[in-house]
Amino acid sequence: MTINDSGRPRVLLFIGAESELAETRTWATGLGFTVTDTLSEDVDCAVVTENVLDGLCSPTDAVTRSRAEEAGLPLISLYNAKGVLHTHPGTTVTGYPASENPAMHGLRIVDTTL
Repeated sequence: MTINDSGRPRVLLFIGAESELAETRTWATGLGFTVTDTLSEDVDCAVVTENVLDGLCSPTDAVTRSRAEEAGLPLISLYNAKGVLHTHPGTTVTGYPASENPAMHGLRIVDTTL
C-alpha cells in the first residue's frame, strides 16, 4: 500500500474516458494506490486523459478538472502517470516535478525530468 505524508493510503482521482483510463487504473490499484472518480478531501492528485487536459471532454469531466485545480491538486497526464507514479512510489504525489503547476489552463505538462 502506498501511504501519503498523513499516514493514510494515497488516493488518485481519475478524470476522463473510462476506456482510456482502465489499464492505468488497474495498474495503480496493483501498486497499492486507492483510485476514485469522485473528488474529495482524501484525493492526493488527479490522473487525467490528454483530452481532458486539452479541454476536449464532457462537461462533467471539465467541471471535475476545474474543481481539482481549484483544490490545488496536481494533474498528471495519463501519458506520464505510470512513469511518475512508478518512479517515486514512496513519496508524496504533490512533490512530483511533472505536476508542480497544475493551473496551466489547457497546456499540457510534459516534464520528463524526475
